[in-house]
Amino acid sequence: MRTLAVPVAGTGVRLAVDEHLPAEDARAHAIFLPGFGSHRRGTKATRLGRRLAADGVRLLTVDFEGHGDSTGRFASLSLSRHRRDAAAVRDRLVGDAPVSLIGSSMGGLVAAMAAAEDATVERLVLIAPAFGFRARWESRVGRERIDAWREAGTLEWRGDDFTAEIEFEMLADARRVDEAAVVAAIACPTLLVHGTDDDTVPIEEADRFAAACRAPLVYRRIERGTHRLEGALDRLEEEVASFLAPDRAPPPGSRTGTLP
Repeated sequence: MRTLAVPVAGTGVRLAVDEHLPAEDARAHAIFLPGFGSHRRGTKATRLGRRLAADGVRLLTVDFEGHGDSTGRFASLSLSRHRRDAAAVRDRLVGDAPVSLIGSSMGGLVAAMAAAEDATVERLVLIAPAFGFRARWESRVGRERIDAWREAGTLEWRGDDFTAEIEFEMLADARRVDEAAVVAAIACPTLLVHGTDDDTVPIEEADRFAAACRAPLVYRRIERGTHRLEGALDRLEEEVASFLAPDRAPPPGSRTGTLP
């Protein structure tokens, strides 16, 4: 593994990216996009980097602006800014070659946005993707605090693992994202993995995605799985590796499986 610095044009930001390389020439390229507040060396990214490299896939794991070792400001994060960062990594390190996108939580929604716009995305892996992003934030913050957030420009967010200032533009940007249009525009084969006991992004969001998705879809509901899929990471690793295997034909249509 080696760490690369990817400049984001016109911003002065440099993104930290880990490149997980196969022992021999890579047969395929993939990019991993982490969730809200997470970084390129989280458990899923690290495990998938090791596994996919062993299978001949070059995996790039990304720190979004202001996260991990990337420069810039955490407070100005948004779906669109993350989408910009993903495009910068893709353009700089993959170019026009076909690429698979793997996204977890907020990174899953960003990966879906990218796949909806980019015909060279050949496979899409969504791990508890954060659909319903705007509505969930509005519900958690509440109307009065949203008004105060808009007025002040920033909100102090206290999560399970960290506290951070977040600019109101994150919510304003989310209100401009048409999630239904994103789902409708995805054409590439897609793997969706979601835990039935996810209390961050409810399983119903994944069910709605599966019902609306027009692309060939493999939907894996992990029984008793949490948002982080603790206890199910071996199964996640196998599902992703199998889905991205070079000899795997695209799935013929939507299907659902529940893993115990």
